[in-house]
Amino acid sequence: MVIKDTGVSIDTNSGSLSASETIATTPKKVWAMLVAHHQISEWWGNYVSIEPHVGGNFEELWTDKNGNLTRAVGKVTEITSPYILKFTWKESKWDYETKVHIRLREMGKNTLVEVTHNGWPEEMTDQMRSDVSRLYYGWRSFLRKLKEHASDNRP
Repeated sequence: MVIKDTGVSIDTNSGSLSASETIATTPKKVWAMLVAHHQISEWWGNYVSIEPHVGGNFEELWTDKNGNLTRAVGKVTEITSPYILKFTWKESKWDYETKVHIRLREMGKNTLVEVTHNGWPEEMTDQMRSDVSRLYYGWRSFLRKLKEHASDNRP
């Protein structure tokens, strides 16, 4: 199944998810919102942490639709301030890890934030396709919250 929505593309067959959003501020300010703990906690929550250096840890905790605590962990694999952040993503119930790539592009007075999440095994199970679909909504929410936070914090 392929879904294309405003700023989001998902292919549950290949396990490829892309999302983007234009935010009315500079890449430097968006970058701070992505990597500074006090900024992350304001818009993404206290349950997310990232150590902004290669080899640094990433962790997100949430409660799934069945009320179970779920955890995603990863390692930062590439970081180029203020434009590129790459990290692995492995959920507690998975026996594989995926890859997240966040890229910031300066567009005049705005910043285009592009998120790509891929790297699922070639043999996609129904559960993996369901996870890709669930993450589609997660990344949409991520970008919406980031944009709202940037809007609330304009100088």
